[in-house]
Amino acid sequence: MRGLAMLLALVAGMPALAHPHLYVDQQVRLSLGLSSAEAVLTIVPSVEDGAAIFDYIDADANGKIDAAETAGFGQQVTAAIRLIVDGTSIPFAITGTTLADRALLAAGAGRIELQATAEFALSGPGPHDVEFAVWFYAFDHDWFVQPFYFPDLVEAAGYPDFTRSEDGSRVTFHIEPTAADPGGL
Repeated sequence: MRGLAMLLALVAGMPALAHPHLYVDQQVRLSLGLSSAEAVLTIVPSVEDGAAIFDYIDADANGKIDAAETAGFGQQVTAAIRLIVDGTSIPFAITGTTLADRALLAAGAGRIELQATAEFALSGPGPHDVEFAVWFYAFDHDWFVQPFYFPDLVEAAGYPDFTRSEDGSRVTFHIEPTAADPGGL
């Protein structure tokens, strides 16, 4: 019994590996506020595609992804995401990148994660319309965008009306000032 307890303690302290994916999973966690948006784009390659996806990013084919290749990949992805606030296109800037090594990606157990931010101002009388879309299709044509809201937005306008495109890669928000502050945000 003591041996079993030691084994469980050992296993509980080990980091868990993700289960192998049979398809490429692409999702965005989008957090929206009155003055900024943060997007975390996650790509989890499949067993079938993981090595090829690593090789796609590894432009010099040396088996390692360096800072220049990471930056180049980030630029490709940010060029394919759109944030439109009240009719104005707002650029995203990459703030961080996490890339699993080739072996994990090839096994379908690793992930690629890009963090990006965009600054804007939702102010004045509403309503306001915000659209976010991701059209980076190098690995798969399906993205799922999951919205979250910063407290400043919820406090000023409540939860926005939200619609998602049929394929999940585009979301729109309609934001109205609250009844307590009908003059604007």
